[in-house]
Amino acid sequence: MKAKRIASIVSMAMLLMGGAAYAQIPDHSILLGEKGYAVELLFDDEYTAQIQESANDASGYLYYNLGAGWKDIFTGEDIADFDSWPQVEYTDAEGTVKWYDSKNGNPIAGGLTFEVGSEIMWDGQDYYLPVTFNVDLAGPDTTLLEDLDPETEGYQHLSVDGDTSIADIFVPEWSAEKPEEIRIMLKHPEAIPVGAEISFTFKSGELVGVDESTILDGNLQAVQTITYNEALEE
Repeated sequence: MKAKRIASIVSMAMLLMGGAAYAQIPDHSILLGEKGYAVELLFDDEYTAQIQESANDASGYLYYNLGAGWKDIFTGEDIADFDSWPQVEYTDAEGTVKWYDSKNGNPIAGGLTFEVGSEIMWDGQDYYLPVTFNVDLAGPDTTLLEDLDPETEGYQHLSVDGDTSIADIFVPEWSAEKPEEIRIMLKHPEAIPVGAEISFTFKSGELVGVDESTILDGNLQAVQTITYNEALEE
């Protein structure tokens, strides 16, 4: 579909309002095919031609998210199925280009990709959630994750359906036998029901490759929906 009218998109952006994070590509964004932009750029003359070109080239993906989830730009219909979404090149409000994996997936930072397991497992001592990277790591720092609950200084928490008070964790574990995997060790796995959306943030500079180079420049958010919890089988 071609000759998309940017005026239509701008009119949507004028509805901009606050809201909680909804998915991997940030709130207050538009998606035009394989390109995404922060809505602030709609009012930046430097990006007008680029956004217009992206809209003209878009193949069916013309969506916006102003803080209340993704919607079709022209119909306002809610968009909840991301299975067909492509990998997205995203330009944020500062003009920095980032990439997000297909299916509205996790950010891709400097070629770094990862997959958060959807099943909470038992290793014989503790319950854990595995995170697998596409590169070998040298082992995580003990403060690998951003603490999502400021009321409990010194602890690290996951967010469970938006609640950061019920799922604190042990220090993340790493093994040289499986250097591409980090295990998020859970103190209270019984507090995480099947179907819950969990999220956490890897801190900038804390992921180190086997050559001791930092492979993460900037915080990296991880999101996953739990499909199985072994702790609930007892």
